[in-house]
Amino acid sequence: ATASVDLYDPAVRNAQYGSNIAQYLVDLHDSHATFDFCGGMMFELELSPVLREKLLAVAQNAGGAQPTVHDAATPMMRQVPGYNKDAFADDVVYFHGREVRQVKDAAGGMGVKLQVA
Repeated sequence: ATASVDLYDPAVRNAQYGSNIAQYLVDLHDSHATFDFCGGMMFELELSPVLREKLLAVAQNAGGAQPTVHDAATPMMRQVPGYNKDAFADDVVYFHGREVRQVKDAAGGMGVKLQVA
């Protein structure tokens, strides 16, 4: 499947992917999807090659748990059950990521990417 603008709508995403959030994330990466991540700045989602392969394996039922999606009632990391301000990442609820700026070819026209590893 290929991500489209419609897949930003949770109802459309759920109809297309059901509980296969791993495939959804891979498709967003592959289609250079963007998100309003920082108050009007359109960030392109970029998965590390290792995380992309891991999520693809999860998507194809080759092991591992599906990533967790929190709804709009959980807008802050500190509201995620079990959250601690530390370096823990499990690639299910918590991921390592960074904001990268001044990227010439970033989708969204603002030169920024959200890299998730």
